[in-house]
Amino acid sequence: MADWLKAADNLKSALSHDEVVWVPVVQVTRDDVLVDVGEKLDGIVSKNEFESKGLPAPGETIAVIIEKRGRGDHPTRLSHAKALAKLGWEKAEHALQSKEILEGKVLRQIKGGYLVDMGLSAFLPLSLAMLRPAGDASKLVGRDIRFRIIELDRDRNKAVISRKAVLEEEEKGRKAEVLKKIHVGQILDAKIISLVSFGVFADIGGIEGLIHLSDIAWMTPRHPKDVLQPSQKVKVKVLAIDPELQKISLGLKQLQPNPADMLRKKFPKGTKVSGQVRKVSAKGVEVSLAGGTRGFAASAELAEGEICKVGDTMVAITMGVNDKTFELLLSPKQFQHKKDRERVRQYLKGAPPLTLGDLLKGDE
Repeated sequence: MADWLKAADNLKSALSHDEVVWVPVVQVTRDDVLVDVGEKLDGIVSKNEFESKGLPAPGETIAVIIEKRGRGDHPTRLSHAKALAKLGWEKAEHALQSKEILEGKVLRQIKGGYLVDMGLSAFLPLSLAMLRPAGDASKLVGRDIRFRIIELDRDRNKAVISRKAVLEEEEKGRKAEVLKKIHVGQILDAKIISLVSFGVFADIGGIEGLIHLSDIAWMTPRHPKDVLQPSQKVKVKVLAIDPELQKISLGLKQLQPNPADMLRKKFPKGTKVSGQVRKVSAKGVEVSLAGGTRGFAASAELAEGEICKVGDTMVAITMGVNDKTFELLLSPKQFQHKKDRERVRQYLKGAPPLTLGDLLKGDE
């Protein structure tokens, strides 16, 4: 009996000092939840405070804090929501000091971020919600997330959290493990995560690597979205690893033949080619060759007195390949010189017999 009285006195004392106490539910009525507060009359908590989480069952213990002390036939009114908020602030203040990782549920998306329930309402800025920019921001709504508190102001009822801080720590640990297993030149399976203007972030087994825009294709696209899409699965080659910064550079084009090398093999220097003029400018002449191959003859490589028009046929010899545009470098002038030298050789050999007049004639 003495212990029960002491417990009741402690409960009353805690309530009178605006402390949070845990009390058993006695009954759920039409409008209220009745709880045992050690008084003649049961304490009352409005049912409205349980709308989001569901009503407690008789015998269940809930947290409450006093709102109005009862007198006579008027029972003590209590608040469950305010008790949870107070506990939430106390927990948040401790977590901020100790840098503890907390968990909460994303309730809804609001301007600039999300509203998160962590015992109290916290703001998760959009910039601190993901490791990388994501397409559909609504995907987080309804999910349980882990985060750190980065700012608290109880007077202004303000709590700001960061999920990105936790994700970065987790990724750092994963990267350390993965970095031990991979090496430059290794070919890996990857999944495209996000597309940005300067490249693509790809998952290679729990961590992210960057495929720079220039390493996506030999003909660099204007934007990654022109050739890739999120969730696409690809093969990638490890190009570089920075263990200190934990950065991994990946390449897609390195797994494909270099078009410039293929052109050099197909059209060795000095190969005779012909094609149709498709554009003429001060810099030179662009030519379309068979099979979709493109060529370019600089103005300095045109034969003396040669005037080109769109649609004309150009005959030239290859001088090399442009490694950036993958165009054959053409020279009609060198082709003409080659023809002239061949005529001279034929004349000097005497077979077939040629006169000087024959050599000076135009092309047959």
